[in-house]
Amino acid sequence: YNIDLNKDWVVHFRNTGAFKNISSDNFTVKTKVRVKNELFNLCPFFILMINCRDNCFEFPLVNKGCENTVRIKFCDFIINGNQNDLSFLGCDLEMWQELVIKNVEKNVTVFLNDKKIFLSSYNESGSTLAGFDFFFNCFCDIDYVLLFDKDNQLIYEDHFNNTQ
Repeated sequence: YNIDLNKDWVVHFRNTGAFKNISSDNFTVKTKVRVKNELFNLCPFFILMINCRDNCFEFPLVNKGCENTVRIKFCDFIINGNQNDLSFLGCDLEMWQELVIKNVEKNVTVFLNDKKIFLSSYNESGSTLAGFDFFFNCFCDIDYVLLFDKDNQLIYEDHFNNTQ
């Protein structure tokens, strides 16, 4: 593949499918991810970006101790780890991590492995959902991604043919 493993690099998966005009202010997304840190990166990360027509959501997970290197973004709400305690984003990314982001009327609740870890709200709507981006700074697995509308109807799913 001709990849220079001595340089910083990012694995990027993108899906810009048709999501039936799902409001960015009312949805639930579930995904399960892990990293394969064969390069012994000190701060492996995963960032789920949910793209909207007019803005985006960004939610990261990092190894414990690296929380100051990331930020959370829900449209106009932004909180940086270098100025705020984001220790709840720290986890063992080499183990499977299930991330759930539930947005109800611009009130976002985030769960990690069935535990509520973050709650916030934002003001400016992102309009409608446009797609997903997954970013990793090391080798990775994505088990699945599921998208539900405001009525909890499954709108999109991909299981990536993972066998775990």
